[in-house]
Amino acid sequence: GESFSRRYKLFEFRSSHHSRRRAAQECRDAIRRMAEASPLLSGRSRVHIIVNPVSGHRQGKAYWERVEEIFACTELDYSVTLTERARHAYDLVGPHGSLDLSVLDVIVCIGGDGTISEVVNGIMSRPDRDELMRRLVLGTIPAGSECALAKMMSFVTPLAATWTILKGHRVRPVDLIRISQSRRELFSLCGVGWGLGGKLAEDSEALRATYGPARYLVSGLKSFMNLKGCKGELLITGLRDTESYTKKHGSCAFAASCPVCEEEKKARNEQLVEVKWSGSFVLVAMLKSEKALVPFVHINDGYLDVLAIPEVGKLELLRRSSKILVPQLVGSHIQGSAQAEEDMQDKDFWYIKATSVTLVPESTQDKINVDGEVLDGKSLRMEVLPGQLSMFVAFLEGQEPREATGGGLHEGLRWAQEGLSLLQGTPR
Repeated sequence: GESFSRRYKLFEFRSSHHSRRRAAQECRDAIRRMAEASPLLSGRSRVHIIVNPVSGHRQGKAYWERVEEIFACTELDYSVTLTERARHAYDLVGPHGSLDLSVLDVIVCIGGDGTISEVVNGIMSRPDRDELMRRLVLGTIPAGSECALAKMMSFVTPLAATWTILKGHRVRPVDLIRISQSRRELFSLCGVGWGLGGKLAEDSEALRATYGPARYLVSGLKSFMNLKGCKGELLITGLRDTESYTKKHGSCAFAASCPVCEEEKKARNEQLVEVKWSGSFVLVAMLKSEKALVPFVHINDGYLDVLAIPEVGKLELLRRSSKILVPQLVGSHIQGSAQAEEDMQDKDFWYIKATSVTLVPESTQDKINVDGEVLDGKSLRMEVLPGQLSMFVAFLEGQEPREATGGGLHEGLRWAQEGLSLLQGTPR
């Protein structure tokens, strides 16, 4: 037979037919059978897809067009909205939204972290949010600049992420961060940044049209050249012994196969302690994703990973950053880091796992980054809501747990090839 890699490119399979048309039809039939076999998408689920066409370098619509025919092959009951403006996704699902969420089972977002953040915040602004969060399942197909959430949950390529959703690998609970500032309440999936994180978000929107996905790099270089610390304090309720916790539990291998994310969250207050960090900081990151900065972050452990770098000179910052950027040193910057203020003398990094954090900047000009949204530098409180969301998580029965940033598209392609071979009865 001849090997065909069709326009779907989610997988490649071997067909006994030399006709491209016949092979393409077999490909469509295989996709449909896989979707029918999915426990979540077995003909009963109603799916709405929200596409942000300007995500990344205005590639959101193009990514949707690449995966649209795959969805069409499944014969799922789905509908699509292309967003037309900022906060359109929020308005669709919010209290006065045009989408009837009572008839939906699944919402899929094609965009960056900001797109799914709008959807979550829209749902959480509704009076029936608790019922919706228990029933709705969310999925993300990355098309943005960073897509930190996709790196934790699934794959960073649209086609492999589509495979995860259509196959219905696993649906698992995911933590959410509740944020209160003045009278405003909002929610975050990825985390909060201050210092460099805030400056990056503030500059990046102005650079979006020119640099697209590269705007974070350009903004980062600009911020580095004008390096200046942000003064303030953090009031933290966190683990008494974070280092022992991270050594015991290690890194997250997706919620579907991670014992930390699967375990019940009980008697947690016995482990907690109140600490205060104060001073001038180059960076403060309070995260539920981004494993480069905080390798021991888990998507459903009930904790927020808090990392801070005190104000230092440019050369010293480069030295410290090398511990984060060099693959052979992954996690070394956290080992032996301080978590109580009295232990912070001469420490490169301050790190703690927390259930809640209050950030108190000295200047309102020191902006705060919440999933790409820029907030004024005013006092802000964060707390973790354990297992608040249900989301698709990449996992296949019988496979070893994988690092969230490992495997990538190649693993997704291999799984898809094996799935098609089994469906067609032609072992590879």
